[in-house]
Amino acid sequence: TLERTQVRTRTRVPKQYHVIMKNDDVTPMEYVVKILLEIFHLDMERAFLTMLNIHTHDEGIVGTYTRSEAYAKVDAVEAENAEYGFDLRVDVRGVNN
Repeated sequence: TLERTQVRTRTRVPKQYHVIMKNDDVTPMEYVVKILLEIFHLDMERAFLTMLNIHTHDEGIVGTYTRSEAYAKVDAVEAENAEYGFDLRVDVRGVNN
């Protein structure tokens, strides 16, 4: 008789991380919307509403990604900041999952 061997595979869902954008009194709202459109790929309406939410609540989640994707977004924002002379702050926080 043939023996059957069962192989169990378990796929792990990568841990997720929020990218949090901070409000400040210096960065123009137009620049924030530009970043949300170009780096976080939000549509215009969602980018505008997200910017207002961040402005009102001092910070807001702008996306949820794997660890490497989240830090790549932070690097992209920092590169734009350097090019345009702004200091828009973004942080990464782990999602409780």
